[in-house]
Amino acid sequence: LKPNNYAGTIAGSTRTDIRLVLVQPQTRTDKLATTTMEDDLKDMPVIEGVRELNAAGATFEVSKRMQNLQMHTAYSSDGKTKTTTTGWIRTTITHSLLGVRAEKIYDPNTTGEKLKEKLHLIVGTKPAYMKLELRGKDNAKICDIGDDTKLSQLPLKGNVAHVHVVDVDPQKSMLEFTDVSRVKKYEISDEEYDKRKNSFRTWAKQNLKGHYEKKEQEKQNKIEQENKINAEEKKIAGDIKVGDRCQLGSGTEFPRTGEV
Repeated sequence: LKPNNYAGTIAGSTRTDIRLVLVQPQTRTDKLATTTMEDDLKDMPVIEGVRELNAAGATFEVSKRMQNLQMHTAYSSDGKTKTTTTGWIRTTITHSLLGVRAEKIYDPNTTGEKLKEKLHLIVGTKPAYMKLELRGKDNAKICDIGDDTKLSQLPLKGNVAHVHVVDVDPQKSMLEFTDVSRVKKYEISDEEYDKRKNSFRTWAKQNLKGHYEKKEQEKQNKIEQENKINAEEKKIAGDIKVGDRCQLGSGTEFPRTGEV
């Protein structure tokens, strides 16, 4: 595992994408031991690189899988045609509803329509409900990105772009992943919960009797106090007639008088 980690660092690959081969320092051709990662690596086009290590004079020959790796050289199935991502546009992606911030690189010939299809896998919004905006460093909108507009046609400074996805879905479906208030919750009244025999409240009443008796007494006292206040206010309100003079804010610094 340690050689795999070290070779992945110097070769720029993840550990599962490399194969290590130990060879003799004198000839560097005789394979003494081989560690293979996946069977499908055998038939894939690879690029060979040799890295020398100071440990025991050993040399590791690193074979790296190139398929689907960005920012690296890739080979077609015939093993001859060579393409690179040089000149591709490094794109920062944000979303109007989600706290998404991702970085990808795209071919300058990618149109807005194709870009929406790629962004669907990143932000989740369906292409039909996407509106793409090009934004600057201060997050200010520069222009809209039409379906037929290529990335190379945008007013970019260098090969860097900030694409902001505006979700125009009328149902705001993506909010279900962030707004918990939209999630339907199970609710039950105190009366219904008290009827349950296997609830924690039932167990607590049996095993914590003194504690719940105190809580119940406090609850009853609060209800009685509220009933008393309501009765007094009802009596006072009954004695007030339309046209009576009144004063608001009694006991305050600036009381106000008026008429009912």
